[in-house]
Amino acid sequence: MLKRLLMTLAAMMLALPMIGMQQARAATNDSAEIVLHKRIFPMYGNDGKQYENDGLQKDKSDEMLTKTTGVNGVEFKVYDATQLYKDALAKDQTPSEFVREYTALDLNAAAKIAAGLDLAGNGNAGLGTVRTQEDDALSEDGIGRISLPQRQNGHVAAYYLIETGSNNAHVDVDLAKSAPLMIIMNVRDPQTNEKLNTIHIYPKNDAYARDPWFFKYGVTAEGDKVRLEGVQYVISKAGANNQRLYLGKYTANQVVLDWLPSTDPKNDDRLATFTSDKNGLVATPDLYLKGGNYEFNEIKALDGYILDDTPITIEVSDRMYDDNGNYQWTLVNGTPIYESPTGILPENIIEEGKPRVYNYAEEVPEIPDTGTTTPTKPGNPDAPTTPTKKPAPSGLLPQLGAHLDAILIIVGLVLMAWVTMWWRLKSKHVENFK
Repeated sequence: MLKRLLMTLAAMMLALPMIGMQQARAATNDSAEIVLHKRIFPMYGNDGKQYENDGLQKDKSDEMLTKTTGVNGVEFKVYDATQLYKDALAKDQTPSEFVREYTALDLNAAAKIAAGLDLAGNGNAGLGTVRTQEDDALSEDGIGRISLPQRQNGHVAAYYLIETGSNNAHVDVDLAKSAPLMIIMNVRDPQTNEKLNTIHIYPKNDAYARDPWFFKYGVTAEGDKVRLEGVQYVISKAGANNQRLYLGKYTANQVVLDWLPSTDPKNDDRLATFTSDKNGLVATPDLYLKGGNYEFNEIKALDGYILDDTPITIEVSDRMYDDNGNYQWTLVNGTPIYESPTGILPENIIEEGKPRVYNYAEEVPEIPDTGTTTPTKPGNPDAPTTPTKKPAPSGLLPQLGAHLDAILIIVGLVLMAWVTMWWRLKSKHVENFK
């Protein structure tokens, strides 16, 4: 009898871990992983076409993916909106109407609603927090992951996802065009109708171009101010440990830029260069500078002008408008600049030519008038060449110059001496005839 009891107790003890494992598996099966694919359109690359999220992972050849770029460092907050969903159903709202109501709000309005909700889920950046990053499993940038229960207190769960910023991203996004996301769980495969345990969501918005520019002028030896064509610049920013990083070459619509260290930026062909045009305009077409501080650095001046190694400062805001709707200007050397939506500056700005930066002409040494021609060897001024041709006379007075007065004096003295001698001879001749 005792033996049977011991065997029964042993069997129960062995079964306990199995029950725990079954419970854990049930909880795992009742949760889903949300995979965010943060995508960004280049400036003017968004044609307004709607791309639906169906919960499935998109093929890399998908049209939307080919038009956008995955962005790392964008942060989202995830809130439990199950009670909002229950209240909506009680008011006879359909799930579709509920989702549309909350995704139509701007981020400020959505943030006010979220202030009354609890953060939910274990995100890759902490409780209720997702930050996009490079994902090894998908070999893709812009991926953020969070695990969420499919149900809350026995009811199908709903979650509100709000994009909160991109301070760590490689590019700024236009948050004014970011929309909150509302996800109702128990999402099903549109083809098989099976419940999805991994749900792929593709939040999208626009990058915006911050394209600084200025005009390059020269001051001639005579003091005239002229536009200079052909002066070259690179763009740099501060890196870690006081290292200077330089903008690498980029292509049109490239959203994520490359910043490279360089020991010789004047001759480094890896770097992007910007050259002043016939109007003296130094422009940065198709450039996507995120918020921060940068510099234009001159690497080549025109012949006859002194290279200016003074950095030209660039200050870029991380958004187009502040919370009060005020436009946030890009500053070049502290001056607000106009940013054209087409990338082409209007004629009045080109004509005004401001803000402008100057190069000064090299000093021209004064050459004394020695009567010799210009030396054939500028580096050997002590050995001027002999003139090959005597300058042609330009008139009587210039030839005589200051010698004319001396000649007249001599002539006068000769005449006076002759008159004196003549007078003496005449007097002696008269005395002999008395």
